Amino acid sequence: VCKTWRTVALDYSRLWRHPCFELGMHWAREFLRRSKNTPLDICIVVHPKYLPKVPEGVASILLDSIPRLQKLQLACHPRDINTLVRNMTQPAPLLETLSIESQQFAISVEGSGFSRRFLGGKTPKLRNLSISAQGFYWTVITPCLTSLSISSANCPRLSRHQYVYLVDGLKSATGLRELKLCICLPSFSGNGPLPHTSVSLPALECFTLSDTPERCNNL
Repeated sequence: VCKTWRTVALDYSRLWRHPCFELGMHWAREFLRRSKNTPLDICIVVHPKYLPKVPEGVASILLDSIPRLQKLQLACHPRDINTLVRNMTQPAPLLETLSIESQQFAISVEGSGFSRRFLGGKTPKLRNLSISAQGFYWTVITPCLTSLSISSANCPRLSRHQYVYLVDGLKSATGLRELKLCICLPSFSGNGPLPHTSVSLPALECFTLSDTPERCNNL
């Protein structure tokens, strides 16, 4: 590559917006440095061939990058998810797409790294949210979502207020076009009937609901 093209490539910040952790932490940091102030697309997917485990130091990089995040995808062991999201309480003003996938369903709400203050509750541009893990809170549903997918195998029995959070979240997300709820609905026993309410989703085009008959009927 000639010197001119090398200079062009190094100066083009969008070319470096996707740090490559498969190349090691040195190059991941170099990508971030060269990306300057460009919004980031961070993907951390554990794979036996390309990325056998989450590298040390990723958590600190992720925390430092939150204000610049435009897209974040995490797919790894629950233990690593806990480590990565535990302190993510800083607002993410540029985040548009968030995907979190636990490669094993082995954590509970009590053991989860998810905080009720996850991303400070401030993700004004978040449009696409996909969570396949236990231990989240229904307060992750934000009004600006257009696509929501929640899956949580072996979800523990949650309290009544979790159902209220779910309904209130859906009420606020009037722009939803795609909604998928699989094995994740909260349930409870006793305390009288569920509060009667209605949810209007005028933009909805695709709806998938999969859970126990009782939980589906409740919703």
